[in-house]
Formats: sequence, C-alpha cells, structure tokens
Amino acid sequence: MGKTKILDTGWKNYLRNLNKLKNSSVEIGFFGNDSTPKGESITEYAAYNEYGTKNIPSRPFMMITHNQKLNANRKMINKGMDSILYGRTNANTLVNKIGLANVGFIQGTITTLRTPPNKASTIKAKGGKPNPLINTGTMRKAVTYEVKNV
Repeated sequence: MGKTKILDTGWKNYLRNLNKLKNSSVEIGFFGNDSTPKGESITEYAAYNEYGTKNIPSRPFMMITHNQKLNANRKMINKGMDSILYGRTNANTLVNKIGLANVGFIQGTITTLRTPPNKASTIKAKGGKPNPLINTGTMRKAVTYEVKNV
C-alpha cells in the first residue's frame, strides 16, 4: 500500500495569522506628548474639538469619520482576510494597512469639515482661514495609529 503525503497549502499559516488577529487591535488617534506651536497638548486640543467645551462647539471629526468609513473598513478587513487565506499578506501587514488607511480617513475629515463654522473673529485671527479644525495643520499631522498584540 502506498504512503499518503499530506500537503499543507497554507492552512497552518492562515490559522497562525487568525490567532494573531484574535487578540490584536488598531488604535487610531493622538498619542504621546505632541504639542501645538503654542505649547498646548494636541491630545487635549483634539478632545476639545471632538466633544466641545464651553467656548468651542463640538466638531466630532473622529466620530464622523468612524460612521462614514465603517463600510470601507469592513471591506478592507474582508479583503485582507481573503489575502491572508491565499497567502498574499499576513496579520501584521493587514492591521498596519487598516491603521494607515484610517489615519488618512481622519485627516481627510479634518481637512473637509466646515460645520459648525468658526466665528468671524476666529477666522480673522487665523488670517482668513475658514476651516474650523485647521490653523497650522499640527493636529492633522499628529493623527497616528498604534497596533496592539500582533
């Protein structure tokens, strides 16, 4: 009787990548001690704009981005899982791709968000720039991501 040879066509690698993804996460936002040119914490500045304060209206650029890009993220994950299945990528590459894409999504929202608008006095103080979330661009540049447990 002949011997049976079992060929692993990538199943073990797929399972290994699934196991890595099971406990991994991608966090997108503001981390560390970055500050504005005036020395203000960018993390705090972003939170003031996201949630609003007594003097700053809420401009929820993070939540808007999350809601607008939910389907794009689902498609990216599904396509990534197919790529892992067929051996074209791995867990680490997939989560980094998701992180990088979402940084771009948030930066895009910061760039295009126009409501609620700045007061006329704020626009004048910003040299005529009407974008409520951009003055120097420091906050937009500070958006980043962190991958956990891959």
